[in-house]
Amino acid sequence: MPVVAATLAVFCVASAASAAPLDELKKAQSRLERVRDELDKVSSVCERNETRVATVNNQVEATLVAVSEAEIAVDEQRRVVDESRSRMEELQQQADTVHEISSGRVVQLYKRGVLDPTLHSLLMSSSTEQALSRAQVLNVVKHGDRETIEKLLSSKTAADGHRKVFEEQQRSYEDALDQRQDLVAELEDLRKRYERKIAACNKKVVKLKQQEQIAADDEQELAAALAAQGQIAVPRSVSAGGWTWPTSGTVTSGFGYRWGRLHAGIDIGASSGTAIHAAKGGVVSYAGTMGGYGNIIVVDHGGGMTTRYAHQSQLGAGVGQTVNAGDRIGSVGSTGNSTGPHLHFEVRINDQPQDPMGYLP
Repeated sequence: MPVVAATLAVFCVASAASAAPLDELKKAQSRLERVRDELDKVSSVCERNETRVATVNNQVEATLVAVSEAEIAVDEQRRVVDESRSRMEELQQQADTVHEISSGRVVQLYKRGVLDPTLHSLLMSSSTEQALSRAQVLNVVKHGDRETIEKLLSSKTAADGHRKVFEEQQRSYEDALDQRQDLVAELEDLRKRYERKIAACNKKVVKLKQQEQIAADDEQELAAALAAQGQIAVPRSVSAGGWTWPTSGTVTSGFGYRWGRLHAGIDIGASSGTAIHAAKGGVVSYAGTMGGYGNIIVVDHGGGMTTRYAHQSQLGAGVGQTVNAGDRIGSVGSTGNSTGPHLHFEVRINDQPQDPMGYLP
């Protein structure tokens, strides 16, 4: 974050007695810089926490969707199991009916005196299911009864396997559902922790901004007092983004197309000899004459950004020179294609003209 100390040209014009006020100004500037550095750090922490909360919120939303899908799946499996259970009850009723028929056949055989081991085994069975599962029954119950019982036993085996598979699937879905619900609870707890951190961060930011304002007021008050006494020279004000107006005057022509061609910058009307300042800190990459621009200085700000200061009457900086925002780099003139003294000012990114009004404070 730029500070006044970075752009304030301090020089002594008084005796040793003036050292104390200057020292106080430097201390005020140091306090302001420390507060702003701390404010930058805290703001960065707040931004990181807000990003983490957004990530957690997305995870919570995705997990809730998964939970909903799992609940739907569990309900569907429960429906299938219930249908399977109903089918089993129907099969059991069929088994009971066949058992009654088979029992009647056995009684008839008994009355007829057919006392073989197969009949004895059937009579001694402890349950219908046990009796129906015995292969010997097929030797006692013949013809239609044999086919019915074989079909029943096959259906019962399939239904039992069907039920076991779906009960296992149901347990699996319920376990997954429990795990997702646990995850939701953990994410909610994590979100609350980050929200508490953000609240604490924001409170600290508010406090630091108050301290920044106090420090800035102190610095400006001391600077104004010293400037009034002629002990320091204060350059043009610089915005938080590091920009300042390149000269004093009125914008007489804006950025945009006119007469079928692009006016690639803005014109600022000013009398000849008016100081031209670097609009932003950088390194002078060109200083000389350039066609219709006349005398021009180009400042490279890095990242593909440059600024141009054209029609100068006198250049005030050389190639390779590092300049700060507000440093004087020339004087307004009317060289090149110009109808009167003014500054033609451009902002370019990767050599593509941009509207300077989007950058100037």
